[in-house]
Formats: sequence, C-alpha cells, structure tokens
Amino acid sequence: MKEAIGMVPESIYDPEFPDTSHFRSGRGCHSALRWIKEEWGTSR
Repeated sequence: MKEAIGMVPESIYDPEFPDTSHFRSGRGCHSALRWIKEEWGTSR
C-alpha cells in the first residue's frame, strides 16, 4: 500500500525533473554527493 501511494506522485512529477536531477526516482542525497565528488574532487 505504501509503495502504491508513492507511485502516483512519482508518475506525475518524475518526468518534470531533468535527467540530472537527484530528486528523480532511484536517486537522492547519496547520488548527489557522489556527483559532487566526481565533478569537484576531494579537498584533500
């Protein structure tokens, strides 16, 4: 039930976000941090 409730907004809003957005399904703060590390490197 919980998954079904999440599917409705996801199907509406997911296409609105660009492919580079970390708010798309399957992405989140970890993918954003990984991208920052790859793009900018580490500060060490």
